[in-house]
Amino acid sequence: MAATGQTVSDSFIDRLTSFVCARIGLIDFVFAENGVILPVKAFPGARRTGVTGVHDGALKVAVSEAPEKGKATAAIIRVLADAIGIKKGQIQLISGQTSTQKKFLISGPDPQDIVARITRLIDDSDPSVEP
Repeated sequence: MAATGQTVSDSFIDRLTSFVCARIGLIDFVFAENGVILPVKAFPGARRTGVTGVHDGALKVAVSEAPEKGKATAAIIRVLADAIGIKKGQIQLISGQTSTQKKFLISGPDPQDIVARITRLIDDSDPSVEP
């Protein structure tokens, strides 16, 4: 299993034997056996840090850290963990290490609860946080 901030290999994604794609609250979730895959549109180098809404099926997350050496990705993981109310270790980057289009696997005992928490973030997101 990859450490936080590292990309999980494509073979890991290929081994996801059972999954369901669903657009819930404008986000394109993928339900996998071991959690939920969350697409994220990253805005590194922002003035303020936070969840800012949805962009093209992905959760928008702005972080003040620069996009260098995984700093922005690590900051996104911290923001997501805090906002969703889970441990950082439950979030793994599975694609997009050097891209603003990222996918995170969020593991937990109840994927539907995770999705409910994320969709509440959209309602509570602060549009004044500028990416």
